[in-house]
Amino acid sequence: MKALEVEVWVHPRARREALQPSEAGENPRRWEAWTPEPPHEGRANEAVRRLLAKAFGLSPVYVELLRGRTSRRKVFRVRFP
Repeated sequence: MKALEVEVWVHPRARREALQPSEAGENPRRWEAWTPEPPHEGRANEAVRRLLAKAFGLSPVYVELLRGRTSRRKVFRVRFP
């Protein structure tokens, strides 16, 4: 099973829910995510996990948070079946 590590900068409590490649650089593994969910009890993390899964056309079970549980800068592993 192939996997990709993706770095995501999260904006919790945003007015919109969106995911896009980061403008900070040319690296395709850097993304920015906006979610209206608060960063309480992992709600924002779960929302970003669902956004990544949708972007890659996968079920959320194939996306896991590796680092950054309490940080805005997170690293997710996306596994491809």
